Amino acid sequence: MGIATLRCGNTPLVRGHKTWIMGILNVTPDSFSDGGDFYDTQAAIAHGLELAANGADIIDVGGVSTAPNAKSVSAEQEHQRVIPVIKGLNGKGITAISIDTTRADVALAALEAGASWINDQSAGLFDPDMPSAMAKADGVVIMHNGGGVASGVLAGESVFYADIIDTLRKFFHRRLEELEKSLVDPRKIIVDPGVGFGKGLRDSIIIINNMHRLAEGLSLSLIGLSRKSFIGKMTAIIDPKARDFASLGAHAAAIFSGANIIRTHNVKGTREMAMVLDGILATGRNHENIY
Repeated sequence: MGIATLRCGNTPLVRGHKTWIMGILNVTPDSFSDGGDFYDTQAAIAHGLELAANGADIIDVGGVSTAPNAKSVSAEQEHQRVIPVIKGLNGKGITAISIDTTRADVALAALEAGASWINDQSAGLFDPDMPSAMAKADGVVIMHNGGGVASGVLAGESVFYADIIDTLRKFFHRRLEELEKSLVDPRKIIVDPGVGFGKGLRDSIIIINNMHRLAEGLSLSLIGLSRKSFIGKMTAIIDPKARDFASLGAHAAAIFSGANIIRTHNVKGTREMAMVLDGILATGRNHENIY
């Protein structure tokens, strides 16, 4: 597809310019690492402003937890959680907002409220109306969910792949073709391998080491490794909130491998790490580009 240029609100994204940071804003009582911390609307808005101040290029607002055994949430509940937060952030001048949802009606309401992107963990497969909603967005994140929408996180080590990168590439190319038929511009699609959703430790590591292969011939790539269970397995850190430093190591490896966008809880630390790594990589590829 060549060089990809996207916008999220007033934020332009150009492949190769720098690593972009997506800050996680969970408006839920039961997310795996920060459930309930920002469930209140005003607390969520305040945290979104903090994420932006700390360097988040995009704020990803979600109202449904993907934690194992999380309670089901109706479309009405999801709407009530996320729309006031998106409106509040937009009213404070935050335009680079993504809505993390698998429901078309929630996505459309979020776009109307001020969001620019749709981040769909089902890649548009959960709701048949989602592709038409995606066509209205400035950007679309499609994720591979190896265990299915309802059971991806629980699937974990029980899902096996002969070649995880080949599986992901075929999946994304097929979804891009299908979504293009629904008038979704493939140049606006960002691919997310879905680490933690039907991928065990071995395949998670393979993905991190092969982000350049994953997105080859596609648009931009996004990866979210923040506080994930595979990091707990590698470090024996049980509390997800205590995995932020370890997450930086995983995200640095993914950037080095070719990831364009990092989705994270720890925006400040990830932003600072990415600034240094981006500078080192740019200088190494062009010896005259010295900061």
